[in-house]
Amino acid sequence: FFFSSRRRHTRFLPVSWARRCVQETVLMDCQMPVLDGFEATKILRQMMQNRQLPYCTIIACTAFAMDKDEQKCYECGMDDVITKPVSQKMFKEVMIRPVSYTHLR
Repeated sequence: FFFSSRRRHTRFLPVSWARRCVQETVLMDCQMPVLDGFEATKILRQMMQNRQLPYCTIIACTAFAMDKDEQKCYECGMDDVITKPVSQKMFKEVMIRPVSYTHLR
């Protein structure tokens, strides 16, 4: 599932809907029910590699702040990590930081 706030109500949508919603940046919750953010990211990256979706930046949003948790985010294809609780300053820093795109090589 991926998160969409395009309308007034926040909701979770199936990954197949991602084709209809072009996003430049996705803030991916790692601890989602049913399909966690790690698996959802793998599916989205595969769709991007198959040219079913345009490339977008995926930023992990997680309550876990250990190095091994951060590494897991990068290994599944996320571009950056932000830990909860998210402050406005932290969010701004992550959004302006350059992305390496190493997982696309």
